[in-house]
Amino acid sequence: MDLPHDRNLCGSIRSRHNRAWALYLLGRFDEADREIRMVAEAYERRSGPEYSIVPAARQLLSRTRAAHGRMEEGAALMTDVAERWDRELGPERPFAVASQILLDACWPGRRQP
Repeated sequence: MDLPHDRNLCGSIRSRHNRAWALYLLGRFDEADREIRMVAEAYERRSGPEYSIVPAARQLLSRTRAAHGRMEEGAALMTDVAERWDRELGPERPFAVASQILLDACWPGRRQP
């Protein structure tokens, strides 16, 4: 998915991110996985890997991978997300706390001290 840099693009990517989340909630994991993978790649290409929305996309990607039984890959993605949010936002911020809760719930023992 090669995306041009324009103002409407950001809204389009966000819409696809929301669609991926809806697909995940509906249990349509294959579709959600394809959609969120494209979204994460588009975010990274457009704004770089340090762009703040990239971890949110990668968090959903970790969930879709786990839903497919790819637990180690999902755990690695979620660990990366949790560490990034801790580093960028601080461990007490809502996104960081939510990531740690999800990491603990889905992959006990993966949290870094």
